[in-house]
Amino acid sequence: MGAPQNVEVMCSLENEFSTRNDAIECNLREFRSMNPAFVEGCLRCMAEVAFHRGHVSILEWIGQFDIKLLSTVPIHRAVARGDLGVVKWLHQNCFEMFERDLLQVAVRNGHIEVTCWLSEHGYDLNAPDLVLLAAESKIVTLVRWLLENGPMLDLPTAATLARTSEYVEAMWWVSEPVRVQLVLEAMQNENHNLLWWLLTRTSFEEKASQMTISSAIAHDIGSSMREWLLENIDSDEVCQWCFSRKKIALWDQDDTSSPSAKRARQS
Repeated sequence: MGAPQNVEVMCSLENEFSTRNDAIECNLREFRSMNPAFVEGCLRCMAEVAFHRGHVSILEWIGQFDIKLLSTVPIHRAVARGDLGVVKWLHQNCFEMFERDLLQVAVRNGHIEVTCWLSEHGYDLNAPDLVLLAAESKIVTLVRWLLENGPMLDLPTAATLARTSEYVEAMWWVSEPVRVQLVLEAMQNENHNLLWWLLTRTSFEEKASQMTISSAIAHDIGSSMREWLLENIDSDEVCQWCFSRKKIALWDQDDTSSPSAKRARQS
């Protein structure tokens, strides 16, 4: 390891040691009296290594001296490796932890314990990219925790998660208007898995939602998609409001009718 650049430890003649070891304390006092800069350099190296490797007990001992962070690198490293012990030690010893990206660092690296701790100590879960960062880390429990404790998903985020089958449960935390849009997109893209999950595992209670989906089935999708709906969705009682066999049969009949026949019925 090179010369420490992130930590400074001041060891003045007024410092009172508490080594709990008389021999070590005697040696420190002797070294300090002969070469204070050498002792401070050793303590800086110890502190740097302790931060880097997460040795909280060493940090607690060095804490009897005046420790100063010269950069936020030790904080970011602790969060990035999920070292909650060092994170707590920094907080308890009044080191400023106001870096706005710490929560993103914890989520990106998949550390749910540090993420929870940061959220309990003033970090806002409303950043729109947190759920997607968690999904990239492939830690499903972290994604679920963010969904349960953060804001409702917007359409772009929900659509991104919906492309991956392991995160389709995220649709439970999506508002009904957003789910309607996802249904429409799934029908247009013939995304059968997502469409089946949305229609059978979530509910559409608003009349406007039901009418929008029914209208899309009637006018905006092809016969192959309707046939798939008839085969896979119609038997589910939850979806009877827009997928009855009679309706789909009538829609298919309309598709095969000639333009003149349609005009005759309309007249």
